[in-house]
Amino acid sequence: MAVAPNTDLAFRPTDVSPSRLFIVAHHEAGHAVAAFKLGWPIKYLTTIPGHDERGVFDGMVSLARKRHQIEDQDLRISLARQQMTENLIFTMAGAAAQRKVAPRSKVPDNARWDEEDTRNLLALAATSFKSEIALRRFCAIEARELITRNWLAVEAVAAVAIKERWLNGQRVGEVIDQVDAAQADANRRYLAEHGLPDAAHVMAVCEQGRRRAKGVSRQQIANAALRAVLDHLAFGRPLNPAAIAEAVEIDAWWRHLDKALAADKLNGMVDRHRATFQRMTP
Repeated sequence: MAVAPNTDLAFRPTDVSPSRLFIVAHHEAGHAVAAFKLGWPIKYLTTIPGHDERGVFDGMVSLARKRHQIEDQDLRISLARQQMTENLIFTMAGAAAQRKVAPRSKVPDNARWDEEDTRNLLALAATSFKSEIALRRFCAIEARELITRNWLAVEAVAAVAIKERWLNGQRVGEVIDQVDAAQADANRRYLAEHGLPDAAHVMAVCEQGRRRAKGVSRQQIANAALRAVLDHLAFGRPLNPAAIAEAVEIDAWWRHLDKALAADKLNGMVDRHRATFQRMTP
């Protein structure tokens, strides 16, 4: 749960189970790490159950407001939109961390107020329903990537939150800084031992990752296969599975998609179609 600052809290005398505490700690650690990386000041993180004017909660992260003195109206509007986007990423980071550490846990139970905050922020930031969907997807992806890149920090903050139960903003920052320093030291040692990587290799890996990240849909594969069939029929060339597979891979290449993913998707579609046909055949 992510909340605004200056909220009066009343904590429950009962506590949560160890398994529940583990999930809550990672959920709140996701919020805290996202806030820290986005430059939002943290008042405190707690995994002590309680309730406030919004209802019962198992844990929370409270933020201090970021204050800016900007006279230009256009700049103020631009900054406000940027802060709403950052707030959305921060709000979604808790669920992202929870899904990463416990994919089968029930995220809505922990994130019911997060979802309410997300809907309110989207209503303010987006100008249409379509743009609201796009902004939600963008911020969800950004939140997942932020959590993935800083997972060691999330685990470290969660471990301390399980043990100490209440961390002020300075304590959270100290934990994250320790992890960042250890990672920077490991990077320096790696560079000292192996040197800088080859630029061409780095670019090739980045391009491969970019193509894989785009994904390949069944519709794209079906359209490519249909174009291959029509091309062979138009020119009277023999048609066989290898020719179709080659045409699909070529189509994926010039569309900047991953050829290996395209081939796997084509084989999967063929196998499913063959299985369906065999079930229908008496």
